[in-house]
Amino acid sequence: MKRVKKLLSLIVLLFYGVSLYAQNTDIRGQVVNYNVYYKNYTPVSNIKVALFQTKTTKAIKTTYTDADGMYYIYNTIPGQYILRINSKKYNININKQDQQFQDMSRILLSK
Repeated sequence: MKRVKKLLSLIVLLFYGVSLYAQNTDIRGQVVNYNVYYKNYTPVSNIKVALFQTKTTKAIKTTYTDADGMYYIYNTIPGQYILRINSKKYNININKQDQQFQDMSRILLSK
């Protein structure tokens, strides 16, 4: 009987953990510069991207853009945040709970 209770408890904990993870979403986007000579957008690599809760001054998650200017912030709880890239602030609202990625639009650093 104790084995059945332990097994049942383990199954409940696993299900609870999976359901908590399923409620979070990931953020992705691209950082670009406008190339005046070629008149196109070029990706900006190795730029720090930080995610802040709206009422705090300390970043809760940080990452850097890759060679394609893409950044990914994983496992974010829905809510209101500030995304800071190269000292520029962007207010974002994450409300899509059952979507793998919340896509942000391209972020243009300069013209």
